[in-house]
Amino acid sequence: MSVELHDFKNPQRLTQHQREQWLTWMQSSASSLDQFAHEHLSADFPLSMQVEAIDTIRWDSLLPTLPSVSIGFRIALASLDGDTLMILGRPFAKLLVDALLGGRPTQLPEDGELSLASQQVLKFFLDDVLRAIRENWPGGHSGHLQLRGEECRLKQQQLIQQNDSVVVVRFQFTGPFGSEPWLWIVPHHIVWKLTKSFDSQPPVAQAPSEQQQLEGLINEMPARVTVRLGTIELSALELRGLQPGDVLVLDQKVDLPLSVTVAEECAFLGWPGKIGTRQAIQIDSLVKG
Repeated sequence: MSVELHDFKNPQRLTQHQREQWLTWMQSSASSLDQFAHEHLSADFPLSMQVEAIDTIRWDSLLPTLPSVSIGFRIALASLDGDTLMILGRPFAKLLVDALLGGRPTQLPEDGELSLASQQVLKFFLDDVLRAIRENWPGGHSGHLQLRGEECRLKQQQLIQQNDSVVVVRFQFTGPFGSEPWLWIVPHHIVWKLTKSFDSQPPVAQAPSEQQQLEGLINEMPARVTVRLGTIELSALELRGLQPGDVLVLDQKVDLPLSVTVAEECAFLGWPGKIGTRQAIQIDSLVKG
C-alpha cells in the first residue's frame, strides 16, 4: 500500500462545506429542470431529475466506467476561460428527442447515430439544462454557460488529461423507461474558481468597538494545533524489540480524514497534503462538541 499526499496547489477534493454548496446548487437546478419537463413533455410522459452524487475522481479512473454508447458535449464557462463535459447515453438522447417531439417512449431505443434534426432537438434540451444550472447559481456572476458542440470521441478528447482530477455531478433521470444517468464533468481547477465566488459579497467595513478590539487581541494569542496521524498500542516487550525499518499499522484508515487537536481536544478533521516541499493539512469539517 502506498499513500500519496495531495498537493493543495492542485486541489484534489471538495471540502464538506464546498460539497454542501454544490449539492444545494445542483438540487435547485434539478428542480428547475423538472418544471421545464412538466411544461414541454406530455403528461403521460413524466420525467424527473435527481442529484445522485457529487464525487471527485481522476479522469483515467472514470473513463473506463463510461458505457461504450456514451456521448459528450463540451460546455464552456466563458468568464473562467474553461470547458466542462456533459455525458449521457446515446440511446437516452434518442429517447429524449422522441419525448420532446410528442412521443411517449417506455423503453430505450437501439443505439444509433442521431440525425441532424434530432441533434437540434437535443441541443434545445441541453440549453435548458444549462439554463437551469445558470439560473440557480448561488454566488455572484458565474459566467455564461454555453454549449460548444459534441465531443465525438471521449477517449481521445483533449479537454481533460488522463491524470487530471475532476468533480463528477451524477444526475439520474427517471421516467416510464426506468432510470438513466447524466454526468457533468468539471475539471477541479474550474470547480475551485467557481466555489471561491459562492460567498463573494464583501463585508461592510466598520470601526472596531472596544469589545471587538479585545476579541482581536485574544484571537491573536498563539495556540498549538496538533495533527494526529494515528495511534497504536504496543507492549513494553514489543516496544523494546523495535528496529529501524519496522512497519507499524496505525488505527487510522487512509480514506478517512485526520484528527486536528487544539488544547488536547479534537476540534477539526482534515486531509494531509503538501504545499511545495512543506507538509500541510486541509481542514475538511468541524467537530461538533
